[in-house]
Amino acid sequence: MGKITLDDHSVYLPEGFLNEEGEWDPLRRDLCFSNVNTTGQLSVELIDEFDALPIYDMYSLREMIREDLPESGGIIEAEREETSSGDDLLYIILKNDTGQGMEYVLMAQLFQKDIVFDIKGVFYEEGLSGVRERYVFEMLYPDGPFNEMPEEWSFDPYDPDNGYGNLMNLSEKAEYDIDFPTHPLSVIRELISRLAADN
Repeated sequence: MGKITLDDHSVYLPEGFLNEEGEWDPLRRDLCFSNVNTTGQLSVELIDEFDALPIYDMYSLREMIREDLPESGGIIEAEREETSSGDDLLYIILKNDTGQGMEYVLMAQLFQKDIVFDIKGVFYEEGLSGVRERYVFEMLYPDGPFNEMPEEWSFDPYDPDNGYGNLMNLSEKAEYDIDFPTHPLSVIRELISRLAADN
């Protein structure tokens, strides 16, 4: 665990987020991440609470996100939870098909008194891609060909009537993170979990 301090305010991040030289730097606002299946970048900034996302109207926030998504993008999660210190943590996980692979985007805001830590990251799948999707698909549909996805495979987690965009699929559920701990989505969810537990 490492502590970043900006203008006398601190946030704790889990191990693994380092500077470009592969070292931990508590004064650095841009960090890198890498494991066998994931590379990513993370930025940490301080913003005023008036510039933060609307934290107490999750329905409107999710609608706002959908309106801004490209056809290649989709919502994985958009939630609010309380940290161990009683602060609010708002986080959004999005996916986007770049044409060369899937990227997962994190937007998180940690509310501390009159300031907000704005944490943003982009994480990419490295190496052999699609392993998680194929594994879960073959487990759920052992008799179905992988190139013929059933209708229920893809869905909007908050609006069953929404069919626009690159929707979340069943393999991206959190329950499968334990089987693929180095997948970008698993890395993001672990980061969110540590942000809530350590701050």
